[in-house]
Amino acid sequence: MLIQVSFLLAAATLLCAGRVPRTEKRIIGGEDTPIENEPWVVALLVNGKHICGGSIYTKDFIITAAHCVNTINREELQVRAGSSNQNHGGTVHNVAAIKYHTGSPGFSLVKNDIAVLRLSEPLIFNDRVQSIPLAEEEPEARSVARSTGWGCKDSEILFPEILQSVETPILSKEKCQTYRQMVGLREDIICAGACRKSVCSGDSGGPLTLDNKLVGVTVFGIKNRVGFYSNVVYFKDWIQDAIESLS
Repeated sequence: MLIQVSFLLAAATLLCAGRVPRTEKRIIGGEDTPIENEPWVVALLVNGKHICGGSIYTKDFIITAAHCVNTINREELQVRAGSSNQNHGGTVHNVAAIKYHTGSPGFSLVKNDIAVLRLSEPLIFNDRVQSIPLAEEEPEARSVARSTGWGCKDSEILFPEILQSVETPILSKEKCQTYRQMVGLREDIICAGACRKSVCSGDSGGPLTLDNKLVGVTVFGIKNRVGFYSNVVYFKDWIQDAIESLS
């Protein structure tokens, strides 16, 4: 059991979807996705380089993962909206304020891995830029959600130019609990994934959606097997309070 846990911890660290040295850059098992199909998805940039994903909640606020932003100065961070390409297109916005959960300790195997950003100027909504509402109920096991981002795919080393998305089944609470115990995660995590359908390096902070509602925020994935997501329903009150405090 200890060997198995150590292996999974090592895999989780190497494949953590956030700011780590990485050579792989796309969602596993995904396909090119026009931004019009996922108009709430944004890219987080530091010095013009993609580091994480995020979701548009309102014209002024972005939801992402805490470990994407809790070591970054606000002045370094920008948000690209309205483009399937992580490197150009759409509009780029400065960030006026960052609030991440005080219980999030940093890099991998995080707890309370949730954050909100207030933009310096409101987004202009159109067919490529739209908000997504928060889920009101946790997704049921075996329901098919969608994970979206610019993270790695298999063993390829090329950076993706185009946004990737993949349909991935929600795992049962019992199976998710088994995975959470293996890698030391808490009850604020939901799990989704299947063989060769998961998230990888670069996908952190991006959305897990079901019926065009935000159900999860990407934390990291065990390659080719399962992705771990901060449970939006669990954090719904915190998200609302954080937005109110930054408004």
